[in-house]
Amino acid sequence: MRVLLISLPFLILAGCTTESPTQPTPVASNANASNAKKMIPDPPPTPYFHETAAAARPLPLTLDPKTFTDPMIRKAYQVAKEIPEILAQQPCYCYCDRSVGHKGLLDCFRDNHSSHCGTCMKEAMLAAKRGDWKTVDLEATTTDH
Repeated sequence: MRVLLISLPFLILAGCTTESPTQPTPVASNANASNAKKMIPDPPPTPYFHETAAAARPLPLTLDPKTFTDPMIRKAYQVAKEIPEILAQQPCYCYCDRSVGHKGLLDCFRDNHSSHCGTCMKEAMLAAKRGDWKTVDLEATTTDH
């Protein structure tokens, strides 16, 4: 009797599984698949940016990097001062085009907006970090957006 009581939990566990091999896996119907797609929201549209450096002219002046004491902010404003044509052709994903009417990432640096926006600063630093932007001739490329 004692052996049966000790073995009983193991026998019960041996019969328990999380899935049944005899149950077929349900296949989603086309109606269910299309409904699932409808539930996924569309991504927001790409923020405004200038297609070419020429289209961004006259380029707005950026604030002097020396205006800021924080080294990270100072560096971001320095980048904007050094590569304004590149930043003018970058969308800003803090979506300030909608809230304050900016027309590209460069506009974020014409006032103190970028000094309190990590998205703007990171995008500028990324543009500076990627050296391959120097070799791209945007005037010769066609973009769709």
